[in-house]
Amino acid sequence: MDISLVKLGFVNSRAQAVKYFEGVVQAFESKDVEDPDFFHRLLDLCSERARDDGKSDGSLRNLRGNWFEFAIGLLLVRRGLIPFYYQASLVNIPNVIYDFIVYTKEVGPISLSAKTSLRERYKQTDLEAMVLKNVYRRGECHLLTLDDKTAVNTLKGKIERKDVLGLDGVHRGGEIHELFDGLGEYALMSSGVIRSGRLVGIR
Repeated sequence: MDISLVKLGFVNSRAQAVKYFEGVVQAFESKDVEDPDFFHRLLDLCSERARDDGKSDGSLRNLRGNWFEFAIGLLLVRRGLIPFYYQASLVNIPNVIYDFIVYTKEVGPISLSAKTSLRERYKQTDLEAMVLKNVYRRGECHLLTLDDKTAVNTLKGKIERKDVLGLDGVHRGGEIHELFDGLGEYALMSSGVIRSGRLVGIR
């Protein structure tokens, strides 16, 4: 795919993470984006190139987080799910930066949080989700992850039992595509409730 995160307005520099991502994504065809394994395949190839350049495991963990966010943004654009906000803060919610906010006419802000692995990290995401819903009552919060099915199913159980109160769902692989199918039913728009963040899809 001939893609440029800079031209899309998603990032504003040719940072190291961007260089690896754009170098690898060129080898993918447009139809590959819809593959349930797209995220893992893309990140594994990016990791392979970075490892060949001598990147440490610690550096790779940080880079994989960036690449996962880039891949989510790319999929949103490819699906026509624009505009959206990247690294966004909302009015009346201080000191919280959301990975992605898709603002809809129907329910207001929908938060998409990207976590390559869950572990205990979902707790912070759930807290941020509860804060969002306390202010924007009809909003939604979804956690997107690369973690395995066992970890995802465990968290889904906690959501169903109401042990986790803020999250509406956790999604991996093909479930991310299904979530985005649902987002396509909403009317997306820019909004003044977004205090800061990179607006993608409107020039």
